[in-house]
Amino acid sequence: MSNPLALLGSTRRRLLVSLLLVTALSACNQDSEESLQQSRHERRARVMADYAAGKDYHLGVVWDTRWPGFINGAQLAAQEYNAEVAAQDERARAEALANGQPVPPPGRRLVLDLTDERPFIDSTAVHRTRDEGRYRNALGEAGVQIAKKVLSNPHISAVVGHMNTEATMPSMLTYQKHGVLLLSGNATDSRLEWMSSSDLSDAFGLYFQLRPSDEVLAQRFAQAFADRGWSKVYFAYENTHGNESLVHLLTSEFAKLGLKISGSLAFRSGGDLSQFKSRKFRSHFTELGTSDVDAIVLLTSARDGAEVIRNSRGIGVLQPFVGMGNLQFQDFIDRVGASGENTLVTTLYRQDNFVVRRFAERFSQRFPDVPPDETAAMGYDSVRLYIEAVARADTVDPAAVSHALRYDLPVVYGVLGSYVLRNGRSNALNYHMRRLSKVPGQKSLAYVDAD
Repeated sequence: MSNPLALLGSTRRRLLVSLLLVTALSACNQDSEESLQQSRHERRARVMADYAAGKDYHLGVVWDTRWPGFINGAQLAAQEYNAEVAAQDERARAEALANGQPVPPPGRRLVLDLTDERPFIDSTAVHRTRDEGRYRNALGEAGVQIAKKVLSNPHISAVVGHMNTEATMPSMLTYQKHGVLLLSGNATDSRLEWMSSSDLSDAFGLYFQLRPSDEVLAQRFAQAFADRGWSKVYFAYENTHGNESLVHLLTSEFAKLGLKISGSLAFRSGGDLSQFKSRKFRSHFTELGTSDVDAIVLLTSARDGAEVIRNSRGIGVLQPFVGMGNLQFQDFIDRVGASGENTLVTTLYRQDNFVVRRFAERFSQRFPDVPPDETAAMGYDSVRLYIEAVARADTVDPAAVSHALRYDLPVVYGVLGSYVLRNGRSNALNYHMRRLSKVPGQKSLAYVDAD
């Protein structure tokens, strides 16, 4: 098995990679500083003037429409808010008429402007370049193009979402150059916060990371292993930069609790995972199946994760796999089948929570064909956070909304928990574990709480 010391990486190397990425991504946008300042000024002046005139205000939503949960959650939040405004308008109208006074103007509604990120990922040939080892550059270009599409709408001063975490960084940098606020609903990479608040950033404080950071996730992983009495761990992961960084953090957290890393397998994402057909892979995982490893950390997409588990079970690997939230969705369950039983995942979504149950009822009533889940709740919370901040700031000026999120709203209670955004990211949300188990009396599988 591979040397676990190789997983420790180098802080200097990671920072250098980040700096090189900033330089490369900045080169993608050759706009002069003068033109950027003019663009920021014109956008800010337009949205503030529209808001002051009582016009509806806009919020960009970026996600992959093949997985509509986040989008539908955002739509539910906007619809509920707009219904609240309509009810207030009706009460104000009735009161004015009863008192013989002029009817006040209607309240502002929130308009969501959706951008599907999938066509941009496809157009930059990300899936092809993954197999060629150049997917990071492709994702960087895709992120820039996604942001440019959003920015083509002059009414947008804030954005929520971005499903593809590898493309979030270039998008965030592009938004900040144009003075647009981003509430990221999927990223956990601490590099994003560092870059958004560094001297390399043109607009400090316009980036918020709504999920807990990778550091918090690594701590939760390690504690879950220790709580189960596991002492030896194996890593299998797609070698994206985000996963490499998370493996580095996991290695550190496991070491603090006395857990040993027995080895690792990193593989290229995308393609047909031909490693599973090779003699080397079979030998590698057959050895793992007969070892004293207690569990396998699996950091992959839903598709690749299902293939890893199915093929591993076929050659006698019986240890439980532990993955992240992208393995908790129906696509993974359908792909992995019975081989996925006892898979553990981390999640922010607590189905037994009263607030979550109420949300799930409203969501299912509005979108009966889409299951309520963590991403749906994050879409809902993202929009409600923005609405709360705009109301507190009484403007859509991105800097004022950012200030409200950091300082004027010390805590905001959402479906997934409490958001505290003073440092730009919410580490107050808590991860917990769920296990894929058989549904009693049925052949199907479903996740149940495992804490």
